[in-house]
Amino acid sequence: MRLVLPVLLLVLLPALPVRAEDGPAPAKPPVRPKAAQPDIHEQVSRWLEELRSEDFEVRETARRSLRARGLQARDVLEGAKDDADPEVRRTVRAILARAPAKPTLTAAQVTPGDFRGIGRLSLKAQDEPLQDILARVDEALGSRIEPPEALLQKALTLDLTDAPCYDVLAAIQKATLTRPQQPFDRSGRMLLVAADPRVKRAPRGAVGPMQITVLEVAATRAFGVETLPRYALKLRLEWAPFVQVGQYDRPTVEVARDPDGKRYRATAAMARNASYGVGTTVKHHTTTVHLEPAEVDCKQMLAALELSVQMRLQHDRVTVKLDDLSKTPCCLGPDGKPAKPGSNESVQFHSVAQAEGGRGQWVVDFTATLLDEKARRNLQAFLVEEDGSTRQVSVYGGRSIGADGTVRITARAYRGTRGKPKALRVSWFRREEQGSLRFRIEDIPLR
Repeated sequence: MRLVLPVLLLVLLPALPVRAEDGPAPAKPPVRPKAAQPDIHEQVSRWLEELRSEDFEVRETARRSLRARGLQARDVLEGAKDDADPEVRRTVRAILARAPAKPTLTAAQVTPGDFRGIGRLSLKAQDEPLQDILARVDEALGSRIEPPEALLQKALTLDLTDAPCYDVLAAIQKATLTRPQQPFDRSGRMLLVAADPRVKRAPRGAVGPMQITVLEVAATRAFGVETLPRYALKLRLEWAPFVQVGQYDRPTVEVARDPDGKRYRATAAMARNASYGVGTTVKHHTTTVHLEPAEVDCKQMLAALELSVQMRLQHDRVTVKLDDLSKTPCCLGPDGKPAKPGSNESVQFHSVAQAEGGRGQWVVDFTATLLDEKARRNLQAFLVEEDGSTRQVSVYGGRSIGADGTVRITARAYRGTRGKPKALRVSWFRREEQGSLRFRIEDIPLR
């Protein structure tokens, strides 16, 4: 299987240990120096050993970790591909058979304002389990796509080249008879549920990292007057986790034709310019397009609708992840490796601890050095749970910006009785640009 993506950078972040009670100290194993980071070769060797466990959850956690990071220690995997344990042998060979995900275009190759080059993927799979395919898609998109558990081992054959990421997702959903229960949430999670094969899928069009779906069509006609009806199309604009829309203008109707080629046009209501701001907590927005027949005897069907959308888009996402919360304080760079405090795009993790007297609440304290002002504005942090889910931390104790480009944040997240979080993730976008995308949607019924 081969998967190629556009622009996307991804990393995550960690937290702090719980202090032991006073009293006789039990015997402890040797501890590494605090500044040292876990060696990836040791981690991969440990995950390989955990594949032999009799506990299903332990094996699955190790398998997910190997899919995500195993190729960083390819030599260790190569040494285990003929292992006597069939579980280890099968998992390792499947990982080695996959080509690592590579961007279709790097950030530097994307023409400013031309968002079509962002979010394109190539995906080739021959009888591959769905969970392995989704692991590669998640790696590329920075997402967490969760299908019904019964489908995880379903074998799929797919062959898509340089396609918008939402077309890749649509192909997977069609092959598995699933649909999204909701668009991506702010943490990149999408839950897939069973789809009724008798229900026709909503008309949609995808370009780059985005998709427009027709949710609803309403027709209006003046009472007692023989006039042609007017149509209001409710549309949902949604985007993948590795980009963020800050603002967009009302879609412009470029082409609207029925199956005979007769034209529809935007109504007078569409002539007024409208601009919509979008918060960082959502990955979708709803808008409306109004149409009326421009010729007589237009059929109540659009064979093609082409819309252009002007927008301000943030992309080239960086994620720094602290995988071991006991390693605080420490400083990591955008590549996840130790960095010098104060260096550009470094994140210094001061502490991650349970709030005193705040049951279920955790407090994180970190400093990010970002010389780019736009990156400082869109900085976000998430706590990562054992099951891979995330919770955004809310700034409550302060957000101070220094003259040297540092941003220090003290934030809190309520997690209930979940125990200790697994990791801390800090993300920002390097680029923010004005541009447009042109979408084409086909076969839209107007009645």
